[in-house]
Amino acid sequence: LGAETGLADGVVRRFMNLLPRITRTFAHAASVAAIEMIPHSDLLAVASDTIVVVWSRSTGAKLFELKHPQAVVTMRASPDGTLLATGSRDRFLRIWHLTRQPSEPTEYELPVAQPDPADAHDEMAPLYGEGTIALVAISPDGKWVAAAHGTSANSSTNKVHVWSLSGDGPELVLESPHQPMSLAFSHDGARLAGGSYGGDVTVWEISRGTELFRREQKGLESSVIHCITFAPGDR
Repeated sequence: LGAETGLADGVVRRFMNLLPRITRTFAHAASVAAIEMIPHSDLLAVASDTIVVVWSRSTGAKLFELKHPQAVVTMRASPDGTLLATGSRDRFLRIWHLTRQPSEPTEYELPVAQPDPADAHDEMAPLYGEGTIALVAISPDGKWVAAAHGTSANSSTNKVHVWSLSGDGPELVLESPHQPMSLAFSHDGARLAGGSYGGDVTVWEISRGTELFRREQKGLESSVIHCITFAPGDR
C-alpha cells in the first residue's frame, strides 16, 4: 500500500504502507493543487500551477509534462488509465491521451460565468474565479466526462456540463439548484450525482439528460456538500 500527499511547498511525498516514512519525493516549483494516481499503471500525475507533471511512482523519474495556459485546479483519470481530464482557470476542460506522447488534448470550453454582485462579499469567491473549472468526473465505464465551474455560491452558473468521451453525442447541460460543489457517477455510468453549496443533492440520468431525484436541505442554506458517492449497487 502507498499514499501520496501534496503541500504548498510544491513537494509530493510518497508514503509506503501508510506509515510516517517517506520513501520518495517529487519536487515542483510551485504549490501542488491536485494529485492523481493513474489506474493500471506506474504513473502519478501532479498538478502544480500551469503544468501537470507525470512521474514514475516506482523510479521517481519525470516522464513528461502537460502544459496549460493557466493554473490547473483539478483532474481525474479514466478507469482504464488511458485518459486524464484536467480543469483549469481558463474555462477549458482538457482530455489528454496518456498512451500517446507527446499528445495534444481534446478541449471543451465552458461558458463564461456571470457572478452575482453579492460574490464580492462571499468568502469563497477569491478561491475560484469566474473562469475556473473546479470539478471534473469521469464515469466508471469511460463513456462520459462531467465538469462544473468553481465560481462562488451566488453565481448564476448552477450547471453541470457533460460530454461523451467518444465524441458521438451532444453536450448535455444539467441544471443544479445551487452551485455544484461535488460530482460522482454511478458505478454503471448511467447516472450522475451532484452535491451543492446549498446542501442539496441532485441525481440525473445521463442518457436523457433529465433529473431523476432531488433532495433539498431545508434550513441548511449555508451548508456545503464537498463529497458525494453512490453506495454499492448504485442505491
